[in-house]
Amino acid sequence: MGSSEEKSLLVKNIYLYTVRLIALILIVIGMVIILNIFLKKFIFKEAEKIIIYPAPKPLDLTISEEEWKKQQETQLQYEKEQKVINQQKSMANAISFIVVGLIILILQRKKII
Repeated sequence: MGSSEEKSLLVKNIYLYTVRLIALILIVIGMVIILNIFLKKFIFKEAEKIIIYPAPKPLDLTISEEEWKKQQETQLQYEKEQKVINQQKSMANAISFIVVGLIILILQRKKII
């Protein structure tokens, strides 16, 4: 009878530690992503620098030099906007990892899961 209880306790402990490990991994991943964003935004500012190589002037002679430069400026603006969008998506993902990890830890502590 004792070995059955020991096996049950062993399985329960393996389950509890596995759930805790998964939750901690989610939290760590989220925190690493946030740290990465913070470092790029405030310390290593050149890491997020946008470089757009000049496109060759189109062979279409109907486009003027001014129009071509305006297209280049528009492209640069789109790239800057996309950078902000990507940062916000990364931050949302990181926060989601942390929240899910914390929820798993709380539910596991209360023995709901």
